[in-house]
Amino acid sequence: MRVTADQDRRGLDQLTPGANTAILVPLIFQGEILGVLAGIDREDGRPFAEEDEQLLLSVAASAATAVATARSVAAERLRLSLDAAEQARARWARDLHDQTLQGLTGARMVLSAGIARQDPDGLRRAAEAADAPLGTEMRNLRDLISELRPAALDDLGLGPAIGSLATRQAAAGGFTVETEIELGGTERAREMETAIYRMVQEALSNVVRHANAKHVTVRVVQLPEHLEMIVQDDGQGFAPAAAIEGFGLTGMRERALLLGGELSVRSAPGGPTCVSAALPLAA
Repeated sequence: MRVTADQDRRGLDQLTPGANTAILVPLIFQGEILGVLAGIDREDGRPFAEEDEQLLLSVAASAATAVATARSVAAERLRLSLDAAEQARARWARDLHDQTLQGLTGARMVLSAGIARQDPDGLRRAAEAADAPLGTEMRNLRDLISELRPAALDDLGLGPAIGSLATRQAAAGGFTVETEIELGGTERAREMETAIYRMVQEALSNVVRHANAKHVTVRVVQLPEHLEMIVQDDGQGFAPAAAIEGFGLTGMRERALLLGGELSVRSAPGGPTCVSAALPLAA
Protein backbone atom coordinates (compact mmCIF):
# COMPACT_ATOMS: atom_id res chain seq x y z
CA MET A 1 0.00 0.00 0.00
CA ARG A 2 1.24 3.48 -0.93
CA VAL A 3 -0.18 6.37 1.10
CA THR A 4 0.11 10.17 0.80
CA ALA A 5 -0.83 12.92 3.25
CA ASP A 6 -3.74 13.90 1.01
CA GLN A 7 -5.18 10.40 1.31
CA ASP A 8 -4.62 9.72 5.05
CA ARG A 9 -3.03 12.50 7.09
CA ARG A 10 -3.99 10.93 10.41
CA GLY A 11 -2.64 7.52 9.48
CA LEU A 12 0.71 8.94 8.40
CA ASP A 13 1.03 10.93 11.62
CA GLN A 14 0.52 7.72 13.56
CA LEU A 15 3.51 6.22 11.70
CA THR A 16 5.74 9.31 11.90
CA PRO A 17 4.46 12.79 12.80
CA GLY A 18 4.84 15.12 9.84
CA ALA A 19 5.32 12.34 7.25
CA ASN A 20 4.11 13.10 3.72
CA THR A 21 4.31 9.70 2.01
CA ALA A 22 4.64 6.09 3.04
CA ILE A 23 4.80 2.64 1.51
CA LEU A 24 3.65 -0.36 3.56
CA VAL A 25 4.66 -3.94 2.74
CA PRO A 26 3.48 -6.98 4.75
CA LEU A 27 5.96 -9.44 6.25
CA ILE A 28 4.61 -12.80 5.10
CA PHE A 29 6.14 -16.17 5.95
CA GLN A 30 4.47 -19.37 4.74
CA GLY A 31 1.16 -17.56 4.34
CA GLU A 32 1.20 -15.94 7.80
CA ILE A 33 1.43 -12.16 8.20
CA LEU A 34 4.05 -11.46 10.87
CA GLY A 35 4.16 -7.67 10.65
CA VAL A 36 4.57 -4.71 8.33
CA LEU A 37 7.63 -3.03 6.83
CA ALA A 38 7.10 0.72 6.41
CA GLY A 39 9.10 3.15 4.29
CA ILE A 40 8.55 6.80 5.26
CA ASP A 41 9.33 9.76 2.91
CA ARG A 42 11.98 9.36 0.23
CA GLU A 43 15.05 11.53 0.77
CA ASP A 44 14.49 13.29 -2.56
CA GLY A 45 10.89 14.13 -1.66
CA ARG A 46 9.35 12.25 -4.60
CA PRO A 47 6.39 9.87 -4.11
CA PHE A 48 7.16 6.17 -3.77
CA ALA A 49 7.16 4.41 -7.14
CA GLU A 50 6.91 0.86 -8.48
CA GLU A 51 10.64 0.24 -8.14
CA ASP A 52 10.47 1.24 -4.46
CA GLU A 53 7.66 -1.24 -3.92
CA GLN A 54 9.64 -4.05 -5.55
CA LEU A 55 12.71 -3.23 -3.43
CA LEU A 56 10.73 -3.28 -0.20
CA LEU A 57 8.99 -6.51 -1.20
CA SER A 58 12.37 -8.23 -1.56
CA VAL A 59 13.56 -6.82 1.77
CA ALA A 60 10.29 -7.85 3.43
CA ALA A 61 10.72 -11.44 2.27
CA SER A 62 14.09 -11.69 4.05
CA ALA A 63 12.79 -9.81 7.08
CA ALA A 64 9.80 -12.15 7.39
CA THR A 65 12.14 -15.16 7.37
CA ALA A 66 14.29 -13.52 10.07
CA VAL A 67 11.26 -12.77 12.24
CA ALA A 68 9.94 -16.32 11.86
CA THR A 69 13.36 -17.75 12.72
CA ALA A 70 13.64 -15.56 15.81
CA ARG A 71 10.20 -16.68 16.96
CA SER A 72 11.13 -20.31 16.38
CA VAL A 73 14.35 -19.94 18.38
CA ALA A 74 12.50 -18.21 21.23
CA ALA A 75 9.87 -20.98 21.28
CA GLU A 76 12.57 -23.67 21.31
CA ARG A 77 14.39 -21.96 24.17
CA LEU A 78 11.16 -21.78 26.14
CA ARG A 79 10.49 -25.47 25.44
CA LEU A 80 14.00 -26.43 26.58
CA SER A 81 13.61 -24.32 29.71
CA LEU A 82 10.27 -25.93 30.57
CA ASP A 83 11.70 -29.40 29.90
CA ALA A 84 14.63 -28.68 32.21
CA ALA A 85 12.29 -27.47 34.95
CA GLU A 86 10.11 -30.56 34.59
CA GLN A 87 13.17 -32.83 34.79
CA ALA A 88 14.29 -31.08 37.97
CA ARG A 89 10.84 -31.39 39.57
CA ALA A 90 10.66 -35.05 38.60
CA ARG A 91 14.06 -35.70 40.22
CA TRP A 92 13.03 -33.92 43.43
CA ALA A 93 9.79 -35.93 43.50
CA ARG A 94 11.75 -39.19 43.10
CA ASP A 95 14.17 -38.20 45.85
CA LEU A 96 11.34 -37.28 48.22
CA HIS A 97 9.43 -40.48 47.46
CA ASP A 98 12.28 -42.98 47.29
CA GLN A 99 14.36 -41.61 50.16
CA THR A 100 12.63 -39.18 52.51
CA LEU A 101 9.09 -40.60 52.42
CA GLN A 102 10.26 -44.20 52.72
CA GLY A 103 12.62 -43.32 55.57
CA LEU A 104 9.91 -41.43 57.47
CA THR A 105 7.47 -44.30 56.91
CA GLY A 106 9.96 -46.78 58.33
CA ALA A 107 10.62 -44.60 61.39
CA ARG A 108 6.88 -44.22 62.00
CA MET A 109 6.34 -47.99 61.79
CA VAL A 110 9.06 -48.56 64.39
CA LEU A 111 7.53 -45.96 66.72
CA SER A 112 4.00 -47.31 66.18
CA ALA A 113 5.15 -50.82 67.09
CA GLY A 114 6.77 -49.48 70.26
CA ILE A 115 3.61 -47.62 71.27
CA ALA A 116 1.45 -50.69 70.64
CA ARG A 117 3.47 -52.75 73.12
CA GLN A 118 2.59 -50.38 75.98
CA ASP A 119 6.02 -51.12 77.40
CA PRO A 120 8.20 -48.15 78.44
CA ASP A 121 11.41 -50.08 77.75
CA GLY A 122 10.11 -51.23 74.37
CA LEU A 123 9.05 -47.68 73.51
CA ARG A 124 12.49 -46.39 74.44
CA ARG A 125 14.15 -48.97 72.21
CA ALA A 126 11.78 -48.06 69.37
CA ALA A 127 12.59 -44.37 69.80
CA GLU A 128 16.31 -45.13 69.76
CA ALA A 129 15.88 -47.25 66.62
CA ALA A 130 13.91 -44.47 64.90
CA ASP A 131 16.41 -41.76 65.83
CA ALA A 132 19.07 -42.66 63.24
CA PRO A 133 16.68 -42.85 60.24
CA LEU A 134 15.12 -39.53 61.24
CA GLY A 135 18.58 -37.95 61.37
CA THR A 136 19.34 -39.32 57.92
CA GLU A 137 16.12 -37.93 56.47
CA MET A 138 16.81 -34.54 58.04
CA ARG A 139 20.15 -34.47 56.22
CA ASN A 140 18.46 -35.54 52.99
CA LEU A 141 15.94 -32.71 53.33
CA ARG A 142 18.72 -30.20 54.01
CA ASP A 143 20.48 -31.36 50.86
CA LEU A 144 17.26 -31.00 48.87
CA ILE A 145 16.64 -27.51 50.28
CA SER A 146 20.20 -26.59 49.40
CA GLU A 147 19.61 -27.83 45.86
CA LEU A 148 16.48 -25.69 45.56
CA ARG A 149 18.32 -22.57 46.72
CA PRO A 150 21.86 -22.95 48.13
CA ALA A 151 22.20 -20.69 51.17
CA ALA A 152 25.99 -20.95 50.89
CA LEU A 153 25.85 -19.19 47.52
CA ASP A 154 24.19 -16.16 49.12
CA ASP A 155 26.05 -16.24 52.41
CA LEU A 156 29.60 -17.30 51.48
CA GLY A 157 29.95 -16.68 47.74
CA LEU A 158 30.50 -18.86 44.70
CA GLY A 159 33.90 -20.36 45.61
CA PRO A 160 33.03 -21.65 49.12
CA ALA A 161 29.60 -22.77 47.90
CA ILE A 162 31.14 -24.93 45.16
CA GLY A 163 33.74 -26.30 47.59
CA SER A 164 31.02 -27.29 50.06
CA LEU A 165 28.93 -28.80 47.27
CA ALA A 166 31.85 -30.86 45.98
CA THR A 167 32.60 -32.19 49.48
CA ARG A 168 28.95 -33.23 50.05
CA GLN A 169 28.65 -34.93 46.68
CA ALA A 170 31.96 -36.75 47.14
CA ALA A 171 30.71 -38.13 50.46
CA ALA A 172 27.42 -39.19 48.85
CA GLY A 173 29.11 -40.81 45.84
CA GLY A 174 32.06 -42.41 47.63
CA PHE A 175 34.73 -40.76 45.49
CA THR A 176 37.59 -38.35 46.17
CA VAL A 177 37.33 -34.82 44.81
CA GLU A 178 39.94 -32.27 43.86
CA THR A 179 38.82 -28.63 43.51
CA GLU A 180 40.57 -25.75 41.77
CA ILE A 181 38.70 -22.48 42.23
CA GLU A 182 40.13 -19.13 41.11
CA LEU A 183 37.56 -16.35 41.10
CA GLY A 184 39.46 -13.09 41.42
CA GLY A 185 39.06 -10.07 39.19
CA THR A 186 35.87 -8.69 37.68
CA GLU A 187 32.67 -8.91 39.71
CA ARG A 188 30.24 -11.45 38.31
CA ALA A 189 26.51 -11.13 37.77
CA ARG A 190 24.29 -13.03 40.21
CA GLU A 191 22.65 -15.07 37.43
CA MET A 192 26.07 -16.14 36.17
CA GLU A 193 27.12 -17.38 39.61
CA THR A 194 23.84 -19.25 39.97
CA ALA A 195 24.26 -20.82 36.52
CA ILE A 196 27.82 -22.00 37.25
CA TYR A 197 26.78 -23.42 40.62
CA ARG A 198 23.82 -25.27 39.08
CA MET A 199 25.91 -26.72 36.27
CA VAL A 200 28.56 -27.98 38.71
CA GLN A 201 25.75 -29.36 40.88
CA GLU A 202 24.12 -31.21 37.99
CA ALA A 203 27.44 -32.57 36.73
CA LEU A 204 28.36 -33.87 40.20
CA SER A 205 24.88 -35.33 40.67
CA ASN A 206 25.37 -37.26 37.43
CA VAL A 207 28.69 -38.59 38.77
CA VAL A 208 26.97 -39.76 41.97
CA ARG A 209 24.06 -41.41 40.14
CA HIS A 210 25.69 -42.81 37.02
CA ALA A 211 29.49 -42.72 36.87
CA ASN A 212 30.76 -45.18 39.52
CA ALA A 213 33.83 -42.93 39.70
CA LYS A 214 36.79 -43.07 42.03
CA HIS A 215 38.09 -39.52 41.55
CA VAL A 216 36.56 -36.25 40.32
CA THR A 217 38.17 -32.91 39.47
CA VAL A 218 36.18 -29.68 39.74
CA ARG A 219 37.70 -26.57 38.20
CA VAL A 220 36.10 -23.11 38.19
CA VAL A 221 38.37 -20.33 36.97
CA GLN A 222 37.68 -16.73 36.05
CA LEU A 223 39.70 -15.73 32.99
CA PRO A 224 39.94 -12.20 31.53
CA GLU A 225 36.92 -12.58 29.26
CA HIS A 226 34.97 -15.58 30.50
CA LEU A 227 34.23 -17.88 33.42
CA GLU A 228 35.27 -21.49 32.85
CA MET A 229 33.81 -24.58 34.55
CA ILE A 230 35.12 -28.15 34.22
CA VAL A 231 33.93 -31.28 36.01
CA GLN A 232 35.85 -34.43 35.04
CA ASP A 233 35.49 -37.95 36.46
CA ASP A 234 37.24 -41.28 35.90
CA GLY A 235 33.99 -43.25 35.87
CA GLN A 236 32.37 -45.61 33.40
CA GLY A 237 31.29 -42.94 30.91
CA PHE A 238 28.31 -42.87 28.56
CA ALA A 239 27.32 -41.90 25.02
CA PRO A 240 26.51 -38.14 25.21
CA ALA A 241 24.23 -38.19 22.14
CA ALA A 242 21.95 -40.75 23.80
CA ALA A 243 22.01 -39.30 27.33
CA ILE A 244 19.13 -36.85 27.61
CA GLU A 245 16.60 -38.02 30.18
CA GLY A 246 17.98 -38.31 33.68
CA PHE A 247 21.28 -36.56 32.96
CA GLY A 248 20.03 -32.96 33.05
CA LEU A 249 22.11 -32.02 29.99
CA THR A 250 19.24 -30.07 28.47
CA GLY A 251 18.99 -27.79 31.49
CA MET A 252 22.75 -27.31 31.63
CA ARG A 253 22.95 -26.36 27.96
CA GLU A 254 20.00 -24.00 28.38
CA ARG A 255 21.68 -22.20 31.29
CA ALA A 256 24.84 -21.72 29.27
CA LEU A 257 22.94 -20.63 26.16
CA LEU A 258 20.88 -18.00 27.96
CA LEU A 259 24.09 -16.36 29.22
CA GLY A 260 25.72 -16.33 25.80
CA GLY A 261 28.00 -19.27 26.55
CA GLU A 262 28.24 -22.90 25.58
CA LEU A 263 28.41 -26.30 27.24
CA SER A 264 30.51 -29.23 26.06
CA VAL A 265 30.16 -32.88 27.13
CA ARG A 266 32.92 -35.33 26.19
CA SER A 267 32.52 -38.98 27.12
CA ALA A 268 32.31 -42.50 25.80
CA PRO A 269 31.36 -45.89 27.22
CA GLY A 270 34.22 -46.79 29.55
CA GLY A 271 34.96 -43.14 30.37
CA PRO A 272 36.30 -40.74 31.34
CA THR A 273 33.69 -37.98 31.24
CA CYS A 274 34.35 -34.24 31.06
CA VAL A 275 31.63 -31.57 31.32
CA SER A 276 32.85 -28.06 30.59
CA ALA A 277 31.27 -24.65 30.08
CA ALA A 278 32.46 -21.16 29.23
CA LEU A 279 30.33 -18.12 30.06
CA PRO A 280 31.41 -14.70 28.76
CA LEU A 281 31.78 -12.12 31.52
CA ALA A 282 30.44 -9.44 29.18
CA ALA A 283 27.05 -11.18 29.14
